[in-house]
Amino acid sequence: APHGNHPRRTGAFRRAMGISEDALLIGAVGRLVPIKNLGLLLEAARLARQDAANLHVIFVGDGELRQELADKASALGLDDAVTFAGWQDDLPAVYADLDATIITSHNEGTPACLIEAMASGCPVIATTVGGIPDMITAHVTGLLTPPGDANELARAIVTLVKEPEQARRMADQARGEALARYDEQRLVTDMERLYRELAREAGLPGQGD
Repeated sequence: APHGNHPRRTGAFRRAMGISEDALLIGAVGRLVPIKNLGLLLEAARLARQDAANLHVIFVGDGELRQELADKASALGLDDAVTFAGWQDDLPAVYADLDATIITSHNEGTPACLIEAMASGCPVIATTVGGIPDMITAHVTGLLTPPGDANELARAIVTLVKEPEQARRMADQARGEALARYDEQRLVTDMERLYRELAREAGLPGQGD
């Protein structure tokens, strides 16, 4: 089965983005819109860099806040540590190269990017809002932080860095749960549908169907 030995860290996405192999790469996947509270990720990254100098943040997706986030990154002195990747059509390659997926939302139902990250075996840090606590068990399948709390988010990021074995164990457990709960066919279908929706919102060509 293709999921059987998901190739963590293929390096292809990092190379395409010009991000070094030894960077600690954390990412947010999805639309750059207010409800995602992505400024919090930048604030937490600035704090976490005191303990993890090689931290790099990547935003995969696009939206109305892109410029605002870029300006905020500059204001926080993170210019060299933040990349805007835009929409990527090969999400498995993205998740394979992320050291963690971060979800900072004020509110969420069941975020597709969380299911994708779990199924990919990518470690997850997410805020305790909406349906997220039903999907992630703290310290078992991921790390949970209170919404709006940059200090706690920074602490969780540093925990993943300092304890790679724990991160790996949680990600493996999360992957098993995601594949058990969301059967593979549904996952594939959901990801394709999600991408079509995102592509349509982004106005990409050839995505009208």
